[in-house]
Order: sequence, then structure tokens, then C-alpha cells
Amino acid sequence: SDPFWGARAEMAAALGENGSLHSRDLLIKALGTKDHKVRRALVRALGQFQDEIAAKALLPLARKDPSYFVEGEANAALGATRQTLAFDALERAVRKESHLDVIRAGALSGLARLRDERAWPLLRACAAPGGKPQGRIAAMRAMAAMARGREPQRFDVRQELERYLYDANFFAKFGAMMALELLDEPAAALELERIGQREVDGRIRMNARDIARALREGKSKGEEIVRLRGDLEKLREERRALEDRVAKLEALAAPKRPRTQERRRAASKGRPKR
Repeated sequence: SDPFWGARAEMAAALGENGSLHSRDLLIKALGTKDHKVRRALVRALGQFQDEIAAKALLPLARKDPSYFVEGEANAALGATRQTLAFDALERAVRKESHLDVIRAGALSGLARLRDERAWPLLRACAAPGGKPQGRIAAMRAMAAMARGREPQRFDVRQELERYLYDANFFAKFGAMMALELLDEPAAALELERIGQREVDGRIRMNARDIARALREGKSKGEEIVRLRGDLEKLREERRALEDRVAKLEALAAPKRPRTQERRRAASKGRPKR
């Protein structure tokens, strides 16, 4: 009921982290809110519930929403539910045009989270030259996320991303570097070092060298551990805040004894006994 969208978005995130079925149902009940920023937070939180009920609740917003950003986020969250019904919806969303490829990028992220093998042709097609840079970058990152922990795909994806380091599009080059960092494959350091020496643009040279160094030294893993610890601490703080807020709401909602009854009881106590 807080009128400020930021507070409502934080509450949605806390409910998602809570993970209870009651929290899921509260998020679903609130999906009809008019504020698109709050809706975006709600669908993101629902993606943390890997069950069919959450997936079915996300489907209408993944198909169509007045806000491109909500629709894109709903597709990403739909994939995160890991439900088989998500694939067909994500496949359709990948082909949908939108401002800055927001919907396609969300659907590609959803496919990576879904981890369905049928997604590979879609990811490769979207990463290829010819599309908008935003969609291509999202596809590269999705390929890297899908390939983590899968040795045959890991090798193929690394080689494909290394080719995109020489892409004609500046943003595609950057996207390939970020995807290689996400893939966390030390063997990619060699090609990144070459880019760091030959590339004309200083920004790409510097980033290529930094990522190559991180891959060789294993810093990306260390930084990921630090980030996860930070996320865990944040989760604990949010849960404590949520519990405090729920306790206050329960106290406010507790039934109060009507004043008229209190007056009658007080009066009856003061009457002399016969």
C-alpha cells in the first residue's frame, strides 16, 4: 500500500527472496498494478519461484504488456522458472521487435536461464551480424551463460565469441568481451591479449587486457564469491526488514475491542452487587 514505487519494488524483491508460497501468491495478486516500475519488480521477483503457478502467472505479461521493459523482464523471469511451458513463449518473444531490442534481450536471458537445448539455434542466430547491437549482446551473454559447466558447448561458444571480437560493430566487440568474461574460460585470454595489442580503439584494448588478466589469474571467480557474499548479506537484511514490517502490519490489523463494550464493562464493574 506504500504509494512510493521504490518501496513497493523493494517489498516485491523481498517477497521473491523469501521464497514462500504465500509470498508467491502475494506477488501474483499484485501483478495488476498500474505502475510499470512496480510491475517490473513483481515479475522479476516471480522468476525466483520455479513452479508452474508462477510461470502461468507470468505468461500473459510475457506475451504483451504496455511497457516494453515489463514484457522483457517477464520473459526473463519466465525462463527462470525452469518450466517446460516457457520455451514456446520465449521462442515467440525472441522474434518480436521492440525499442532497443528490450523484449528480445529479455527472452534471450530467459532462454539461458531455462537451459533448454533447443535454444542454441535461436541464440546463435540472434548473435550473428545483422541484428541490433542490444539483441546481439544479449544473445552472446546467453550463450556464455548456457555453456558454463558444459564442456562440449563451452569450447564451441568460446571459439564463436572469439570471432566476434573482430566484428565490425563496436558494441558487438564489447559484448563478445563481456560474454567471454562471463564464460570464465581461461583459454580465451590468449585471443583477448591479441585484441589488447592490435585493436585501434583504446577502450577495447584496455578492457580486453583487463579481462584477459582476470581470466588468467582467476580473479573473476574470486570477485564472484565476494559478490555472492554481498548478495547473501543483503538478503538477510531484507528478510529482517520484511519480518519487521509484517509484524507491524499484523499488529495494526489485530482486532480491537469496541469502545462501547469497554464502557459497558467498566460501568458494570462499578455497580454495587445485589
